[in-house]
Amino acid sequence: NFCKENPFYWEQFASICIEVQDYITAKQCIESAYSCAKKIKGFTPFQISTIEGEMLLKELLQKLSIKNVDIDICINTIVQSHKLFLQYYAHPENNHYHIFNCSQNYLIIYSKIETQMSTRHLSIFIEKLTEVYKKLTEYQNSAEGKLFPSTTKWSLHIEQCLNHAKQKLKSFK
Repeated sequence: NFCKENPFYWEQFASICIEVQDYITAKQCIESAYSCAKKIKGFTPFQISTIEGEMLLKELLQKLSIKNVDIDICINTIVQSHKLFLQYYAHPENNHYHIFNCSQNYLIIYSKIETQMSTRHLSIFIEKLTEVYKKLTEYQNSAEGKLFPSTTKWSLHIEQCLNHAKQKLKSFK
């Protein structure tokens, strides 16, 4: 009974479901987590939001590994995940490292869809990835960010992907 009303229980359950690629159950857990969170006065669901964004990206990657996915769905998924990652970004207890780790999926998705991208798709992708890059750069200069040297590699990969996407965009002109 304790777990049924605990948003953290549902959020952790969703995380496990994501790891085993059970996205149907993960979505149900996330809905339960939000539902429980609404009942707690002053509760900010920043962790749930991040887990939901992660789930959307990983579910898309699973689909892309087995079939073609409409390019608009791919870009909309990145936009939706991005919004979820940044919705409570400023919350003092937010796990920014996890957000940046999840956002690395943007690069994998890009590598799978780049040949299908129009100028509109590229522009949206560049905009979202630029926001991640700026926030990651700020994070690396913070006390928390200095604890995680792996973010340096992430920055480099993001920068390379941005340069590639910008060159691709220029080639359309």
